Amino acid sequence: MNFPLSEKKLEKDILKKDKREALRIGAIGIGEKALYLNSFYIDRMYYIPIEAVERVYKRVAMSKGGFSGKGIFASLSYLVVEYDGGKEKACLIRKEWRVDEALSEIRKRFPAIPTMSKRAEEKLRAEEAEEKAKLLPKLSEEAEGALSEIEKAEAILLRREDLYQSLAVQAKRERMVQSTNPYYGHFALLLFLGAVLCLFSAFFLYKNGEQSLAIVLLGFALMLLMMGLRVRPTGKNNREAVKKEYEESIRKMKDYLSVDFPLPPQYAHPFCLEWMRQSILEGKATTVQEAYLLLKKELKELDSTKQVSQKVYDRIIIIKPMFLAAGYED
Repeated sequence: MNFPLSEKKLEKDILKKDKREALRIGAIGIGEKALYLNSFYIDRMYYIPIEAVERVYKRVAMSKGGFSGKGIFASLSYLVVEYDGGKEKACLIRKEWRVDEALSEIRKRFPAIPTMSKRAEEKLRAEEAEEKAKLLPKLSEEAEGALSEIEKAEAILLRREDLYQSLAVQAKRERMVQSTNPYYGHFALLLFLGAVLCLFSAFFLYKNGEQSLAIVLLGFALMLLMMGLRVRPTGKNNREAVKKEYEESIRKMKDYLSVDFPLPPQYAHPFCLEWMRQSILEGKATTVQEAYLLLKKELKELDSTKQVSQKVYDRIIIIKPMFLAAGYED
């Protein structure tokens, strides 16, 4: 059952077919005729016809990043849909990359729909004007040569989007594992033992006529069991497995790239090259090597206290884990 949010509605047969064929991204769906949005509990519960959609964008709440101007990390992400002359539906999406994926798909399918808020568009225009003001009026021959080398490298990378996307994902997983307390496995075991103890106690109390206490202990047992399942290492989610997949993604990238590629394979991503190009255009670097070293220096200095633009933030959340996972080493 789907509930319309807009005054415009789809016929039942069209709605049913469109929802069935819609691309599912997390809790939402993107069809040819409508966007399918989640409630707090139910996925794709509501729909808004595409013809009623005016704007779709990401909102980060309780944020230290994005357009809040308070840093580079965020906590709660929403997909916001504006429709019917100013009405708004904000959908909480647990994983921010899902919001980015949905916006990317909407841009492909419906290029006429803006995917930034009005405020964000205004800020972006101001940032672009500020960036243009920083550019050198004329570059040296050496800098022009460096730009040409970076453009060639970008063309090489863009031919294998699967490789650099996989590398970014595996680097983020590796970084998460590196940041995880190694005693989580022991903690999970303690939780399981606690769950077993609660189950035996509940069974004993039930046999002795203490049904209410038995139910309480059974609830505790289930809670401990679920907590243990969430933190335990698994075959695909342990240090060895994640590290192996990360190293494999680097190996594949290394095999694809030429020897004289301007970035080490573990950092091969178009966003890194864009950052380097901007450094050269602004006159902060003249050669590819200088731009690369400056990229590492600036990323290392970035932390949650720094204020960044949305454009920079979008790059940082992708490439900084790549450098952290590799320890900034070449």
